[in-house]
Amino acid sequence: MKFIKILFFTFYTWLKNISDTAEYQAVFGICLVTFANFISIPGLIELTTGQKFNIFPILSKLTIAIILIVYFCIYYFLLLYKKKYKNILKEYVNESRRKMIQRNLLVLVYVICSILGAFLPWIILTK
Repeated sequence: MKFIKILFFTFYTWLKNISDTAEYQAVFGICLVTFANFISIPGLIELTTGQKFNIFPILSKLTIAIILIVYFCIYYFLLLYKKKYKNILKEYVNESRRKMIQRNLLVLVYVICSILGAFLPWIILTK
C-alpha cells in the first residue's frame, strides 16, 4: 500500500497545477499503470520461457473498460473515499528535496518499465 500512496502523491503533484481534478486523474493513472503490469504477465512469461502462455483470451474493448472501472473503484475506495487522500498529501508534503527527487525518479522509472513491460515482449515475440 505504501507504493500505491507514493504513486498517488507523485501523480497528484505532477497534475495539481494543471487540473482541478488531479486526485481523480492520479487514481486513473494508477489504474493504467497497474493494468499495464497485468497485461505484461503473459508476454514476459512467454519471452522468458519460450512457452505460449495465455492466462486470458483476447480482451475485448468492453472487457478492458470493465477491468479499468473495477480498478478505478478499488483505488477510489482505497485513496479517495471520505477524502483519504488528504492524509496521504500530509504524509509526504514535508519531504526533503532529495527525497522528492528520488521519489519522482522511482515513479518515472516504474511507469516507463510498466509501459515497456506491457508492449516490448509482444514486439520482440512478433519478430
